[in-house]
Amino acid sequence: MKAVEFETEFTDRNNLPLPATVARQLPTQGRARVIVLFDAEASPRADSTVNVQFAREDTPEDIG
Repeated sequence: MKAVEFETEFTDRNNLPLPATVARQLPTQGRARVIVLFDAEASPRADSTVNVQFAREDTPEDIG
């Protein structure tokens, strides 16, 4: 497994932009494991759309 680390900013569009330099390092197909680290003091989102979308992608290993 290979890891790529980068910083990005949260937006109100429910996405995390990937820098072009990172995107070029990623395969065009397949699955990825994503871990998001953020400031624990940050204000939580009022809407849980992002959480619902991630939950739908859980594999049995993630839920386990």
